[in-house]
Amino acid sequence: MQKTTDGHPFRDCLEKDLTPPTEKIHEWADIATDHLGCVLKELRRLFLVEDVVDTLKMALLLWVLTYIGDWFNGMTLVIIGFVGAFTAPKFYETFQVQIDNYVGIAKARVLETYELLKDKVPLFKKAEVKVEKTE
Repeated sequence: MQKTTDGHPFRDCLEKDLTPPTEKIHEWADIATDHLGCVLKELRRLFLVEDVVDTLKMALLLWVLTYIGDWFNGMTLVIIGFVGAFTAPKFYETFQVQIDNYVGIAKARVLETYELLKDKVPLFKKAEVKVEKTE
């Protein structure tokens, strides 16, 4: 690089000021603080069982994730997620009618099961009353 008299080829890049403005850093910090506060409130609500149904959903999700993590290592999950992100839209576009049909059937079954549980388990009746009050 020093053999030519033209100078350093990256001189323009080296002379640029790369420090972000202080206002932008404060703005980003405020946004990050707001998001962190929302996440912490939601985690507190889930872990301290403010709503039993949501806490059970989270516990079930964590339980399923432990088995998925046991079956695959992290890089395999990243590869599967990457491939799935690009193939799922095309797959849905090709089989949209069939997928929508089966999703409708699954939603009807889940709603039917939920209504059955709501009638049999008093825990779900309390969750229903809470949902009605917030809406």
